[in-house]
Amino acid sequence: MFKSINKEISLRNAGLLSFGLILFAYFPLLNDRIYFVDDITRSIKGYFGWTELGRPLTEWLAMLMTINSGILADITPLPQLLSIFVLSCTVLILIRNAFSRVSIAAVLISTTAVINPLVLGNMLYRLDSLSMVFSIMFSVLAWEKFNNGKIALTLTLLVGCLCFYQPAIAIFPLLVVYTYLKKITHKEGMSGYILKSLFVAIISCLVYFICVVKLTIKSTESRGAINSLGNGLIQHTLTGIKNSTEIAFNSYGKIGSIILLCVSFIFILCYLKTLTTSVWNKHIPQKNLRILLLLLSPLAILICTIGVNLVLSNGYYPLRVLFPIAFIIFLMLSLPSDENIGNGANLLI
Repeated sequence: MFKSINKEISLRNAGLLSFGLILFAYFPLLNDRIYFVDDITRSIKGYFGWTELGRPLTEWLAMLMTINSGILADITPLPQLLSIFVLSCTVLILIRNAFSRVSIAAVLISTTAVINPLVLGNMLYRLDSLSMVFSIMFSVLAWEKFNNGKIALTLTLLVGCLCFYQPAIAIFPLLVVYTYLKKITHKEGMSGYILKSLFVAIISCLVYFICVVKLTIKSTESRGAINSLGNGLIQHTLTGIKNSTEIAFNSYGKIGSIILLCVSFIFILCYLKTLTTSVWNKHIPQKNLRILLLLLSPLAILICTIGVNLVLSNGYYPLRVLFPIAFIIFLMLSLPSDENIGNGANLLI
């Protein structure tokens, strides 16, 4: 059975398989009559209202899909159908960057990032699910372009990600940490890779804050209140990590949580092996910096579970905000994978 799922397939077949899996997972949403609070008021009144929430691209996309009529129309299930296609494209981006061989196993591992109860919280929105999954794809695509050295395009994609849906920005640093952990033992210059990615992420957030937040979000909008970098930051961070991880684990149910704990244990073993290899290797350039960044990697992953709530004083933790945690699961599954599935950086050997 393992040989069959590890069989190499074409990128086209991988796309069809991922689309089929995502369609099967979210098919009930295409026929449901669920209206969230935001959906109800927007469907009745026909207003957009996303720009003042710092999401101008969401509003422009909705206007485009309603032929710029000025009145928001409920065109369900078209947004969900397009969302499934965008999520499938996101899976393909993950596969071609995280694995050297396209296989069924690679598809199954990558789809864990988009088929889960966390992303379900976004797909349930009838009117803006498409913009939410676009934000996911933009963040993943920014990671790909950053790996290819296209800094300007990376900045543009990250700002676009924020303009669609801000919580998705946490996916970018998670994938950067994933790349660092996967390549640190056999590739030089990874310390600079981390520092450069941090610089790019900060600049993109500053551009978004100056050019979008300051011009669109009203001062009376409580959800947009920025947390002060005071003495309560550590407690705010610890509380955020606790809330995020508890809600995420609970969303997977008891059996799912047990499986996630097992996956986490395997990942920790692989991480410790990488750390000890770096400590005992005397020929690693910039050894101290590499070890420091390795030690900080788990902390960075935990901070990414909070996402945008790290900088918001009135943080809230619904599933639709916590979906970047699904990429932590992707990270934990793909890093320990066999070298025949991954890109040759087998951490179990």
